[in-house]
Amino acid sequence: MKKSEIAIIKKELKIPKDWPDGFYLKPEGKKILKALVDKNLGASGIAEVLGKSIDFVRHIYSYARIKIPRQAVGGNHNKPDIKDQIFDFLRGKTIKEIIAKFNLSEKAVDKFLAEPPQGFKIYRDISPQGDRLFCLPTEQKNVIVKPKIWAYLGEVNNGPAVDVFIPDDIGWEGQKNNKEKLGQKGGGEKIRLVPLSDIWFNHELHDSLGFNERIDWIARNPHVFCFLNGDAIYPSFKTTEEGYDKFCEVLDSFTAKLSPIAHKILWAQGGCFEDRLEKTHFDPVKSICQAWDIPYFTSALSAGIHWAGNLFTFYCVHGRSQAQKKGTKLNAVLRVVGEIEFFNYIVMSHIRDTISSKYTRVREDRVNFDLAELKQFAFICPSFVKYDGSRESKWGYQLPFRGQVNCTLYKSGDYHFYSSSPTANLTLHNGNGGGTKNGK
Repeated sequence: MKKSEIAIIKKELKIPKDWPDGFYLKPEGKKILKALVDKNLGASGIAEVLGKSIDFVRHIYSYARIKIPRQAVGGNHNKPDIKDQIFDFLRGKTIKEIIAKFNLSEKAVDKFLAEPPQGFKIYRDISPQGDRLFCLPTEQKNVIVKPKIWAYLGEVNNGPAVDVFIPDDIGWEGQKNNKEKLGQKGGGEKIRLVPLSDIWFNHELHDSLGFNERIDWIARNPHVFCFLNGDAIYPSFKTTEEGYDKFCEVLDSFTAKLSPIAHKILWAQGGCFEDRLEKTHFDPVKSICQAWDIPYFTSALSAGIHWAGNLFTFYCVHGRSQAQKKGTKLNAVLRVVGEIEFFNYIVMSHIRDTISSKYTRVREDRVNFDLAELKQFAFICPSFVKYDGSRESKWGYQLPFRGQVNCTLYKSGDYHFYSSSPTANLTLHNGNGGGTKNGK
């Protein structure tokens, strides 16, 4: 392509010189990407216009979930891109025109028309001239995301740290009507923070009923928020064009699944699955977080929640361990305690067996010149992976705890940790492995 032609296209589409991070996921960025596709430039032509490599172009189009039609290269139907050629050519054409263009039999054309590519649909209109076909793109339903009531501030050097600021009043009527008072200071005015980890979406062992229940509970209660702690989408996609299409389809489904609570996800961390997908396709959770403006981290992070004059701190690590005994599983969490300062909660995932413990830590109070004894909760997040049919069940390993947990923050500055079975009410953790009080 000539430089003059590239300059005309850039001026026409108002393409910026530099592409800031996440620009192609924004509406103005997607508009430019779609306009380049409409000009039938192909991946190589788009790369020339943007001054980028073809791999970069395919990467950003995969992120934006926009398909680049392959350019026609002749009439040899043995070419691997023949299906793309057909649907690129097919705009209100007849069966006879398709046969003449691609030198195919009528049976072969019918086979292609029976399986249109993702994003397209065949419409038929019978006319006196014959069976005229229309291949039109189908619009995807827009994911509606509610506005956030909170704000966040990242670490000045873009380190793995975030501070979240939540307004004092976030709507307590539901709690007051339900009389959710457990006897602690602050009564029913509290915030619940739910970890969503080891979801294994797109895997046969994914517990869709349990995951749907968690999302519904978070969405309908104004005082409930959450964070993602890794291993969201199971990486079972091939590095072929069909694999990319399947990956984007699953990502669309997962995005739609999370959309009711998009405004309640305070931060997110990648896990082992996200690392693997980053190497073969791209990080799906990072893509979602960029689109929804959610703080995202690829390593262990420290988070602070500022609410009602209080600061509640979390240290979150995705983690890794092959331990099978309950005590040794918990050791995987506790090994980081000596490496970090005091946090109200230490969170770990990956093991798929909820275990928690309560400790007393001594912390210097520099304001009152005192040594304060403070409680610290260390726990492993529950998973949304079924036990029956899993590797653990086949090997005879101990049945994991598959209930759900949440960290409860009170307006008075107090904080607790709650766990529940999949069918029972929440129970307050007493620090000795048991429950003392019922809650909701």
